[in-house]
Amino acid sequence: MTSYPAKMSLRTQRIVWLLILWDLAAVLLALFIAYFFRLRIASDPANLAHFFQKASILYLPLAALCLSCFYVFDLYSVQLYRFRAKAAIRVAGAVALSTIIATSLLFFVPEYVIGRTPLFLFSGSFACLALLGHLSIGSIRVAPHRALILLKDESEPYFEELEEQLRGHVRFDHRYVQKGDSFVDPSGKAVCVRDLIALASSDEVDMIVFSNPITFDLADFKELLALRCPDKQIHEFSQLYSRVVGKIPVYKIRDLVGYSFASTSVLQASVYLRFKRFTDIVLSAFLLVLFAPVLLVCAVLIKLDSPGPVFFIQERLGYRKKPIRIIKFRTMVKDAEKLTGPIRQGVNDPRITRMGRFLRAAKLDELPQLINVLKGDLSFIGPRPVRRVFEEECEKRIPLYFLRHLIKPGLTGWAQVANRLVDQRDDRWELERFQHDLYYMTHCSAGADLLIIFRTAKYLLSRMLIWAPSRLGRVREHSPGRVFAGSRTSVLGADGPDRK
Repeated sequence: MTSYPAKMSLRTQRIVWLLILWDLAAVLLALFIAYFFRLRIASDPANLAHFFQKASILYLPLAALCLSCFYVFDLYSVQLYRFRAKAAIRVAGAVALSTIIATSLLFFVPEYVIGRTPLFLFSGSFACLALLGHLSIGSIRVAPHRALILLKDESEPYFEELEEQLRGHVRFDHRYVQKGDSFVDPSGKAVCVRDLIALASSDEVDMIVFSNPITFDLADFKELLALRCPDKQIHEFSQLYSRVVGKIPVYKIRDLVGYSFASTSVLQASVYLRFKRFTDIVLSAFLLVLFAPVLLVCAVLIKLDSPGPVFFIQERLGYRKKPIRIIKFRTMVKDAEKLTGPIRQGVNDPRITRMGRFLRAAKLDELPQLINVLKGDLSFIGPRPVRRVFEEECEKRIPLYFLRHLIKPGLTGWAQVANRLVDQRDDRWELERFQHDLYYMTHCSAGADLLIIFRTAKYLLSRMLIWAPSRLGRVREHSPGRVFAGSRTSVLGADGPDRK
């Protein structure tokens, strides 16, 4: 799979890698400190061999666990370290979570249990080392890229969104629009191609972005491409947009037929699809057993809260437009659409019950969909299934919309964890969601699915931190920004079946 949206500069990536390498070293050093006292290495150096024997077994699982928890807590985001107190709290939370998980897992393999004292020493040492390293390395300031951007049309519809996403990472100080054989800057001053090449080769620019189809003389274009090196990046606009924003700009695709075949070729990988189905069966069965008590309690509370059935069942379109029946906990009053018909959920929707608000806040209303995953109607990862009435409406106005049915729908997907800048009541919302779905379809792989699972976990964690008890009685307003900053768009179901 190609890189999933990367908006980090090369220098920022180096800082992230420094943080990861520091954490890997910190896990090993914390293990040594824990066993230094347990094995009395100072008094008997021969026990050092025993330490390496233990470390060879425990290091990789502990390192993977700690790095995963740090990722879920967003500790590899360089921007976080502008707020040192917030970063310190998150480091403590990530270490606490990894300690709890490690203790739980070691319970099942008692021969590898390291004891309460060594585990306490490991956690304390690792927390101190991680805090020291992250606050020190994260304080390194990274200068933004200085970009030269060459556009064909001054009203480029996607440029403002790209500029917003890259704010703080890239400065678009040099922006030119092609007019005939020359280019003009925002003030209207004309600049020839030779002057642009001279500017591109200077130290004032370390990134070049050009829009296709601007026209260049072949010799000039070769000279421009020859500038490419690790310290001077060159990008085609729509490709950079896809990488950074994480969606395919469908209105910039000129060869719709060719793109249709290219975008679906990855979906024919039978080994990947079989592995995905096997994972769906095993994981959904395990989670249904694990959450059985929660399902029972939710069912009882729904019955006590309002009249009507416990479950809400609604027809949606699945793989190749096959009708499927989605199962969810009922969160609205009985027959909510009897008078209104199929509409999208509004802010503070009066149809939502008291228990329904809590279930939606905690995302517990999505749990029964594990039955759909077990049956094969849904996968864990994929585009969210839509209702036929909205499907027919979208196919009329969005190019290539039929492609989203060539992959099995899922509980969560790239559109649910990527940046969401448009409210679902906005007319552009379906287009935004489809462009994210199309990006996933052209990049889907086991690695992509794992990334989405991690981001889903991060989102759910942010929901637990953000939804304070005083806010459970109302529906959050949608605010632009990163989905993990608290967008109310559901991860385990972008819009619940009874929300339309």
